[in-house]
Amino acid sequence: MGEFGSQKSTIFVSSPRFYISHWCTSDRQPFSGMVREPRVMRYIGRGETWHTAQVEQFIARQQANFANLTYGLGPIKLHKNDQFIGMAGLQPLGNTEQVEIGCWLLPQFWGHNRADEIGEALLRHGFINLGLTEIWALARQQNRASIALMNRLGFRYHATLWGWQLGLEARDVETLVYKNVYSEHGSINETV
Repeated sequence: MGEFGSQKSTIFVSSPRFYISHWCTSDRQPFSGMVREPRVMRYIGRGETWHTAQVEQFIARQQANFANLTYGLGPIKLHKNDQFIGMAGLQPLGNTEQVEIGCWLLPQFWGHNRADEIGEALLRHGFINLGLTEIWALARQQNRASIALMNRLGFRYHATLWGWQLGLEARDVETLVYKNVYSEHGSINETV
């Protein structure tokens, strides 16, 4: 696994245009810039931008996830030039026993089915490689783009819960919960 101090990252999910890797030294600066962008963060947590300590805690938590669970959230990069364009992956959902999918992109990379391609690759990875039977996704009710993406990826509405019910840091945020269930027939988009 690529440790955060290393210069080279290890790819764990790949799609035709993008790859998601473990964290490496060169990822800190573009990730820090992304989480200081209000348009990226408005529907994440309490909708606030992050400071340096939050960035370091997040990366440390994801490195621990990779080490202990073999999955986590990592930087998304373009195959053609290794440019950082966002962060995505699978992670434990708060204090539940569920696994959550997440994808954050820099605004200049919104659109052109990028999140769809990344989401499909992550679902394949979770269902086929990791053997998960269901994957959950979260969104705020106002985040119509994420809700539309979840529907395109085969997720279906499950419940509306508060952050405290899921063990999230943003305890007072109402969250829509969607889930995608793996079909015995092998289709990643079969849902309940």
